[in-house]
Amino acid sequence: MADPLDLLLTAGPRLDPAAFDAVLARPDLAARLVELVEDEDLWSDDEPRAWGAVHATLLIASMKPPGALAILLEALRKADINEIAPVVNEMPTLLASFGPAAAPALLAVADDPGEEFLVRNGACDALTLMAVQDASLRPEVARHLRAIASDDDEELDLRENAAISLMNFPERTDRALLVDLLSEIFDRESINLAIAGEPAFTLDTRRSLRAFYDEPEPTLKLDVETDELDDDLLDEQEVPDEIEEMLAEPEPASQELFAKPELFVVERNAPCPCGSGKKYKSCCGAAN
Repeated sequence: MADPLDLLLTAGPRLDPAAFDAVLARPDLAARLVELVEDEDLWSDDEPRAWGAVHATLLIASMKPPGALAILLEALRKADINEIAPVVNEMPTLLASFGPAAAPALLAVADDPGEEFLVRNGACDALTLMAVQDASLRPEVARHLRAIASDDDEELDLRENAAISLMNFPERTDRALLVDLLSEIFDRESINLAIAGEPAFTLDTRRSLRAFYDEPEPTLKLDVETDELDDDLLDEQEVPDEIEEMLAEPEPASQELFAKPELFVVERNAPCPCGSGKKYKSCCGAAN
């Protein structure tokens, strides 16, 4: 009889729903799924095997065996190290699915300066999703988001993302903080409306734990920020002789005939066009 977990390592990004359900119906496989998530080599492996870590993470979130929350947080840390886009992007939904009981553990991660940015940000986003759904969590979650956003010693991206999350349930006293951090993302009217109870964006609180499989073109790796490229390396690249000759030719009398149409480019720090309220680089721009 074929091992049902073998398919996780060979299916690539498209795991058949029937195969997913077959494993989900076998709680006796939970320990082996945990082993896949804990396998350091699997996360750094080539495709299609590296997708096995993604599938195992999604299955654990759906199956929720004992200790699943801690296992998922460890999966997020490994995904951060290995730049595994699906796990980083889906983790807020996966963590939020544990409900209010998970809040203390997630608050601890969100507040921990020893955790990496994507891990803390994932915990903040999960807490925000939970607080949007459960009003009883809002005061505590807002207090922690406010503390992160207000701390000058925190990484600016984390502060800004915490402020964006706070936009879902701000208080009047948050106006100055939100304007200070988010003036390049939201105008004052949007901030005032959020304080009045009309958020500038709506979070998807009904996203399925397996919604990833509906993505049209899932990619494994996170996008690398182009603004971190070393200009010196670009300068050292050799230019082919044919290109040099073309560059040496005189320019035509009228450049208008050869004008290129302007392309619509989303700046990485601009609001994501999907309407999530996050920065583009922390949302749809996290993966190509």
